[in-house]
Amino acid sequence: MTIKLDQVIEAIECVDDIFTSFWDTQTGETFYLADSVLNGEMDEDLATEIENDPERFLRFPTKYEIHELVKRNAWREKTMKIKKIVWLLLGLVGLGLGALGAVLPLLPSVPFLMLALFSFGKSSEKLHSWFTGTKLYRDNLESFVQGQGMTRRAKLKIMGTVTLLMAFGFCMMLRAGLVLPCCILAGIWLAHILYFVFGVKKYNPDQES
Repeated sequence: MTIKLDQVIEAIECVDDIFTSFWDTQTGETFYLADSVLNGEMDEDLATEIENDPERFLRFPTKYEIHELVKRNAWREKTMKIKKIVWLLLGLVGLGLGALGAVLPLLPSVPFLMLALFSFGKSSEKLHSWFTGTKLYRDNLESFVQGQGMTRRAKLKIMGTVTLLMAFGFCMMLRAGLVLPCCILAGIWLAHILYFVFGVKKYNPDQES
């Protein structure tokens, strides 16, 4: 049996701190059960019937519960908007740095463009679709995303940048006498080099043309 929307609205509006409304799924009628503590009296027969057959009598939500639900949904929507803004900003930062990396010899473009791709996918379908259609994406990231690998130039730029940054950190820690952290950093650097040399396939766009 279905219940009419007007009946639901009326039942919720009539509910207060004293009465709780229930819907009888068999007859389709609405019942109001008074709180014995606040009202001083209660329909014992109706209370017993509701307790013995909870699947038949469905309780309507109170105004407080609806208010809390609305507040929770409003907070969830506000949180989602904030997250989208954060992802959008990260995408724009990744896009800007990726575009610079496509021009500057030492700045890698692939990690930043990957950040832009992921962030736009989280924040805006329009921006994501626009970005995947740009020449910047096709020339620098499309082959890697499709599992075809990376160009030799892109791999060298990433390895070169990471090597310079790690070398700086290695020298600073070595001057401070931090031998163990230097060994750990060297191991990370070696793993990074091995991954890009042997783990990432070399992509040659000239072979497809």
